[in-house]
Amino acid sequence: MSIIAGNGINYGIMYMARYLEARRDGSSVEEAILVAHRDSWVPTLASAATAMLAYGSLVFTDFRGFKHFGVIGSYGMILCWACAYLFAPAILAATERVWPAFREGKKEDNKGVYGLLFARLAMNYPRLITAGGAALAVVSLGMTARYFSADPMEYDMTNIRNERRDKTAAGELSKKVDRVVGQIGQDGLAIMTERLDQVPALEAELNRRRAAAPADKAPFDRVVTIFSLLPSRQEEKLPLLEEMLDKIQRSRKRGFIPDKDWAELEPHLPSGELRALTIEDLPAQVVRPFLEKDGTRGRIVYISPAKGFSVWDAHYLMRWADSFRSTTLPNGEVIKGSGQAVIFADMIKTIGEDAPKAILVAALGSILVIVVAFRGKIHALGVFLPWLVGVASLVAFLQYRGIKLNFLNFVALPITIGIGAEYAHNLMQRYRIEGDRNLYRVVVETGGAVILCALTTTIGYLALLGSINKGIVSFGLSAAVGEITCILAAVLMLPAFLFWRAGQRKKQGKVFEGEAHFVPEARPSAQG
Repeated sequence: MSIIAGNGINYGIMYMARYLEARRDGSSVEEAILVAHRDSWVPTLASAATAMLAYGSLVFTDFRGFKHFGVIGSYGMILCWACAYLFAPAILAATERVWPAFREGKKEDNKGVYGLLFARLAMNYPRLITAGGAALAVVSLGMTARYFSADPMEYDMTNIRNERRDKTAAGELSKKVDRVVGQIGQDGLAIMTERLDQVPALEAELNRRRAAAPADKAPFDRVVTIFSLLPSRQEEKLPLLEEMLDKIQRSRKRGFIPDKDWAELEPHLPSGELRALTIEDLPAQVVRPFLEKDGTRGRIVYISPAKGFSVWDAHYLMRWADSFRSTTLPNGEVIKGSGQAVIFADMIKTIGEDAPKAILVAALGSILVIVVAFRGKIHALGVFLPWLVGVASLVAFLQYRGIKLNFLNFVALPITIGIGAEYAHNLMQRYRIEGDRNLYRVVVETGGAVILCALTTTIGYLALLGSINKGIVSFGLSAAVGEITCILAAVLMLPAFLFWRAGQRKKQGKVFEGEAHFVPEARPSAQG
């Protein structure tokens, strides 16, 4: 919800920026509202659509958590846009009577504060920045190809777990428990059967799988059941025990065992008929790992990871999970296994299969929205190129830092693809209206507004860097870098190119005048 709030406020910011600009130009409240609506509704609606597609692309994944995130994000973006354009005009008309946003003669010290620096850089160094942007694009596209040509998935699960920054009692206790119980206690997982008679068959089938696997591809170490606590081959051992007991008793009768030794030995001799032990004879403390809340014993089966392999290695984790996720017994019954190994393995597989689909849907959807918004005109390239540079620069950063995709940070890619087109889109739509003569003002005013939009979102992502979870940190860093690369491409590289092109046209005696708009004459305002 915090991410949606950070992105959803952008539409109100763009509307208010254009409104305040119109008020500073001397327009009345009614005129300024008309101008703000006229100049911002198309780019912000297109931005909302691309953002909706960015989140909505997650609906095409098989993991339910991502689906829900996609649904919430998609609805959130459109609702934020609708609320901004439904209620902002009425709120402005009402509040202007009490607290005017602009007063005649009042100096606006903060005018263009966010976009001023970028406008001056782009205007003074257009060729240098354009050339630098082109070089960055080539390098970033090359690194992007290299990133995806190799497997971009994260298989070292230690890079997404919680980072222990200080020693804790729980952490120190966990280390001691590791030394005592080993993997079966700390990393072992439980499989639940429906009936006790299924346990021996499940154990036999799992052991068969282990024996069939190559030595260097062992799926697990051993299987532990409640029957593992009972002596093996009891029926064969009972006659031997009876013979031993008979010899001990005859030795006592003949005086071969002194009274002192007999006093120590007798409490340990069975008083009744010998029989095979069952799970009901096992002490409560021994069977506690196999005891259910209702008192049922033995339906739990434990499986421990293979020695020499780490459960934090996703390659092994998936092999281990596949070894027990579904087991068919000889009678045709199927035992399903679960636990963190199966869940994490499924999430990793889901990302590998669904991430390309989500990225492709977000990219194609964004391209379609941009083409429609510009009605197929050449100005759409002013959105495509900065958008491509921004996204490619993000992937280049991931390649440079060695950051792999995991089930937390991969969402940053479709989000950047959708949200990243928003900034260049707003600026190009305003440039399309104003033309070359007002280009500096477009960068200062509209560029400043989109920078503010990016700041609100980037700050939210940067806050995630304080998390103790490495996966969340990688998501926050990736998403923040995506915001920064896209905003720099939109408010620095794009304006520099537009200034350079405007200079070229001026030398040729041509000027792009922009598309004229008719603004209806406003009625007298309530303020007179």
